[in-house]
Amino acid sequence: MISTRTLRRHSEKGQAVKDAAGFIVCATDTDGIRKFLLLYAERGYWGFPKGKRHVRETLFATALRELREETGMNNFFVFSGFRVCYRYSFRAPDGRRIRKAVTLFAACAASRAVRLSEEHTAFVWLPFHRALSRLTYPSLKHVLRRFERHMRAQKKTIAFQHSVYRTTAAIPRGNVATYGDVARAARRPHAARVVGALLHKNYDAAIPCHRVVAAGGLLSGYNRGEAHKARLLRDEGVAVVSEKGKYRVAHFSKYHHAFS
Repeated sequence: MISTRTLRRHSEKGQAVKDAAGFIVCATDTDGIRKFLLLYAERGYWGFPKGKRHVRETLFATALRELREETGMNNFFVFSGFRVCYRYSFRAPDGRRIRKAVTLFAACAASRAVRLSEEHTAFVWLPFHRALSRLTYPSLKHVLRRFERHMRAQKKTIAFQHSVYRTTAAIPRGNVATYGDVARAARRPHAARVVGALLHKNYDAAIPCHRVVAAGGLLSGYNRGEAHKARLLRDEGVAVVSEKGKYRVAHFSKYHHAFS
């Protein structure tokens, strides 16, 4: 993994390197074949959803925003442990050399529905080898190969991530479970913290991460904020109280879901 945390970097010639971020997006068919989303840009190349970072925006926040803006996607989860940076340069119309550093994360889409932005004119979902052939630039081909190697090397981790999401999806409306409950149901009883980290990477509304709480019913670790988590639970009939700025499920045992 290559870190690009520094907001302003400069090349050896003193020129600023502009940051951008985006996602490699895939979806798995019913036959188990993984297909990748490629976008055709107005400038005439096939690539991934990405765009420039705004001031005071993290690279991950940039990637999320660009994915939503360029594809209309809102339901997906982020693969754990994948983050790659590549660099390239191009000549601007005024003759200046522009240098960019692009950080790509990876996500699995809940569906293959796409709503293109004005920046792109076409999209396609392709299996790995055809996607590799369609990508325009060698740097993007290299990143896609890196992702495939990551998926092979991290099979157990990714399988556990899927198991956590399946387990979470089984929590009924109006019930809650703890991170430890989910870890035990997913057959890794000592991985409660890992479960929390994986749920934080989920942006698929079909996976009700808000129903997973800390021990004793304390609300924590929700990527849309604890207040939103409390509101979702209350809408489902779960009693949530606020104490000194912290939210907690009242009468926890009443709403506690026991996995079979």
